[in-house]
Amino acid sequence: MRFFGTDKNFEDPKTKKATQNYGCVVVKSNWWPGAISFYANNKSYMIYNGDGLKKDSKTFYPVLPPTMHEDKAEKKTYDEPNPTENWLRKKAELDLKKKKDVEE
Repeated sequence: MRFFGTDKNFEDPKTKKATQNYGCVVVKSNWWPGAISFYANNKSYMIYNGDGLKKDSKTFYPVLPPTMHEDKAEKKTYDEPNPTENWLRKKAELDLKKKKDVEE
């Protein structure tokens, strides 16, 4: 925080009272470089002229992305266990026998 100008009050020529002060208080942000606040004549002003990055104790250096690993070996795949013609024929014969046994 700094004070610029004078800290004396000057007489207003219209009212003949000591009310005018032409000093200015400036506050600079240590956290956001470029952010500055001013206070003068009972008004406050704020200005930001920066790149949107906070000040950090460490300098930011982008890092490379991690290396990609090899794909794992895929498991062996098998065909679905579909019934064969021979199995379907035997199943139909068994169903037919059960149906005849129930009817008798």
